[in-house]
Amino acid sequence: MPFSCKIATVAVAMVASLVALPAVHAANVNLDWNVSWVPDVNPDGLQPRRAIGVGGQWPPPVI
Repeated sequence: MPFSCKIATVAVAMVASLVALPAVHAANVNLDWNVSWVPDVNPDGLQPRRAIGVGGQWPPPVI
């Protein structure tokens, strides 16, 4: 195998390991959502109506 091909292989391996590094240190986040109808919200400014909300609120919370 030529020397330049070995360098390319090592470079690809290093890039792959750097890309995978954040996944190794990622945290687990568990979210329990209560998705249900929320009465009397006005999402479009026309008239109050029911909308699907999270945790009984509209608009849903930011994740």
